[in-house]
Amino acid sequence: MRRSMRISSEQYLILILASLISHLCLAQSVKEISIGSKKFPESRLLAEIVAQLLEKSEGYKVNRRFGLGGTMICFEALRQGEIDLYPEYTGTGLTAILNRNIEGKDA
Repeated sequence: MRRSMRISSEQYLILILASLISHLCLAQSVKEISIGSKKFPESRLLAEIVAQLLEKSEGYKVNRRFGLGGTMICFEALRQGEIDLYPEYTGTGLTAILNRNIEGKDA
C-alpha cells in the first residue's frame, strides 16, 4: 500500500523560506536585496517577515518594493532583476507561471 506524506501549507512555507535563506547565506558577497510583494495584505506581511529576518539575522540591507501588483507583474519584476524575491503561493506558481494543469484529488 502506498503511503502519502502530506505537509501543511505552513510547513511548506517554512521549507521554502529555509531554502531561500540558506541560498542567500551562501552568497556572502551580496549584502543588499530587493524584496517585492503583491498588492494584498498577506503578501505584504510575508514579504515584511522575510525582510526583517534577513535584516536582523543576516545583516542585509533590504530594499522593500511592496504592492507591485498581481502575480505576473511580480514575476516579470523578478525575471527582469528589479526584485530578488517575492512571496508566491505554490498553486499560483504552478498554474499561472508554469502553466501546469492540476487535476484529480490533489487539485
